[in-house]
Formats: sequence, structure tokens, C-alpha cells
Amino acid sequence: MPQLRFQKPIRHVTINETAIAKEMISLKSKRQGQKRPFMEQRFGDDLFRKTGKWMKLSRLIDRDNDSYKEKITDQKTGRIIHQKHEWMVHLRKN
Repeated sequence: MPQLRFQKPIRHVTINETAIAKEMISLKSKRQGQKRPFMEQRFGDDLFRKTGKWMKLSRLIDRDNDSYKEKITDQKTGRIIHQKHEWMVHLRKN
């Protein structure tokens, strides 16, 4: 009687993945003996909640010069989505 031989099935699996790195830099400048920083900066990739897209954020809070600046730019088109420059006295709650 002939012997039957079974071969294991050959399976090929291919996996392709893409990883996209996002970065954000936050800086705070403080003076010795003071709790609040006199300057704060944030630059980098940020998820813009209104559109759900990743944008470039640039924010500067300068308490010495009483200034708040923020700019959000579309990464793909370079179009400015949001830009604000205010004096912080207008942002303070009484």
C-alpha cells in the first residue's frame, strides 16, 4: 500500500505600515523666585480640533511685553487658518 505524504500549505503574508512622526516643542522661561514664567512658546504639529487635521502651531506668550501671538498654518497648503495677536490685558478676567 502506498504511503500518503501531506505537504504543509505555503502561506505568504505581507504587512505594510506607515508611521508619521509629529513633534511639538514647548519652552518656558522663568526668573528665580517667581512661579509664573515670563515667556512661554510652543511650536510644532498640533491637531486642530475644528477640522480634525494636523496643522503647524506657533504660539508665543510674552508676559513682560503683555503680548499673546498665535498662528495656525495648514501643513499641506501653507495657508494661514488662524492668526491672533492680542495684548494680554484684553485676555485677563476681572
